[in-house]
Amino acid sequence: MGGLHSISKSICGKSCKRNDYERPNELFQNNRLPVISEQEKIIIVESWKIVKTDIEKVGIITFTNLFETHPEVQNVFMSFRSKDTSDLEYNHILRAHALRVMGTVDKCIYRLDNRDKLRDLMMDLGIRHKNYTVKIEYIDLMGPQFISSIKPHLENMWTEEHERAWENLFQLMCYYMKKGMCSI
Repeated sequence: MGGLHSISKSICGKSCKRNDYERPNELFQNNRLPVISEQEKIIIVESWKIVKTDIEKVGIITFTNLFETHPEVQNVFMSFRSKDTSDLEYNHILRAHALRVMGTVDKCIYRLDNRDKLRDLMMDLGIRHKNYTVKIEYIDLMGPQFISSIKPHLENMWTEEHERAWENLFQLMCYYMKKGMCSI
């Protein structure tokens, strides 16, 4: 068995096998739901206002950096297989996907006060990604790449608190997305 049924790293550090996808409660029992403080919400919302002015560029940089540091992820996208990452910067399919991902980040930020909607959004996204045969261990790769992409836009204000707030947001998003992947 390969692809979706192969062994992959789970959200709680154990192996996540096909039958783990069928038992999400057991898989998630040792993994705590990430928490975002009120101060972190403020940091995220305020810094997002700045980042959002160049959202397309941030999205493109996030994905090209992801593909450069983790080439195996690029192969998940049929349209990007065997393409040089420097050429992808101008690829309209990558641009469209990057904007969709940035749109999802935007929705999550504005749903921080409504965790049920945030959860539903990200779990649905996880289900879709499982159907695309995305490996569960790829999900956690996006946050660090995104943070790396936004830092230059916020260099005058970036602090450890910004880093922690954005890490917590992506941990929350990934938590629910992986939970969605394991729900079907």
